[in-house]
Amino acid sequence: MVSRVTNSTVNRMYNRNYSNNLRSMTDLMNKISAQRKFTRASENPISAARALAVRKSMSDVETYQSNLSSIKQFFRTAESVLREDVNDVCKNVLTKVEMACNDPSANVEERQILAHELRGIADDLIKTMNGDYADRRMFGGTNNSEGVLPFTTTKDGDRTIVLYNGQDVNSLDNPKDFPYSKPIYSDIGIGIKYDADGNVDPDTAMDISLNGAELTGCGESVYESANGNSYTFSNNFIQMIYDAADAAEECNVDKMNAMLDALHVNQSTILTGITGLGVKQETVDYNITRFEEYNYNLSEAQLNLEGMSEEDLAKAITEWNSLDASYNAVLSMSSKVIPNSIWDFM
Repeated sequence: MVSRVTNSTVNRMYNRNYSNNLRSMTDLMNKISAQRKFTRASENPISAARALAVRKSMSDVETYQSNLSSIKQFFRTAESVLREDVNDVCKNVLTKVEMACNDPSANVEERQILAHELRGIADDLIKTMNGDYADRRMFGGTNNSEGVLPFTTTKDGDRTIVLYNGQDVNSLDNPKDFPYSKPIYSDIGIGIKYDADGNVDPDTAMDISLNGAELTGCGESVYESANGNSYTFSNNFIQMIYDAADAAEECNVDKMNAMLDALHVNQSTILTGITGLGVKQETVDYNITRFEEYNYNLSEAQLNLEGMSEEDLAKAITEWNSLDASYNAVLSMSSKVIPNSIWDFM
């Protein structure tokens, strides 16, 4: 018995094969255009899962790099302020006080002029230490309250008292005991961890807060002059400048001589702070370089998992050309496989 293939069956088979051919060409062209081995995870589940993990790592690296870049600019600006502004002012103050000590013949008017200069320098230093960076108090610790400055002054009789976040800089020996002195930790990709209370492990993140009391000094120390007199001086450099101005007005050369030792020690505190910032910047630079290398390796891994090599691309183009040729052949034969009649237009 001879069975007859109907026109509808031929049309259906032709359309199905035509659609499959066109879909294969389209998928292959998408892969060639994107130069990817697969465009859907279902095509290669294992490689897709690995590629997803690599993409997650690349996203994390991008976040770490952004954090490190911001931290680097912040530390660089803070170090520049301390080194080029604050430390230079400290040197200038030391020079002025030394000149006053070595000139016992200076009259009252000259010493009043010196006192006025020193107070102006101290006022400018306070403004400098209250500077902002990207809408954040550089040296205020966690203090970023609007209208609340880290460094301010008050009066105790005729003496000017320097305050840090509202606390007398002479009243506390530990800079971390001042208000707003908690650390600000940033995740820089070394594996941040938390303790049972939810606090950050200091060894797994970077503290980016800058404590102004730590950088300029706090508390008091006892110094002895060449004449054997004992004086209690502030460990804060700004406070010492105000006190040096008072000593100049009092024409107390013995006290000013003792102050020179205190000022040198206080300047060392600032230099230590500058050194500490330099060490932090080196750590940041190291991690930036590390993540650049890591990101390069991740990109290579992603390319191996998803991307086409030159051989894969050549193979795909050859396959597409074959499909294109067969597709054109199918189109050219359609008029013979599916003959048209007047009934097709009725």
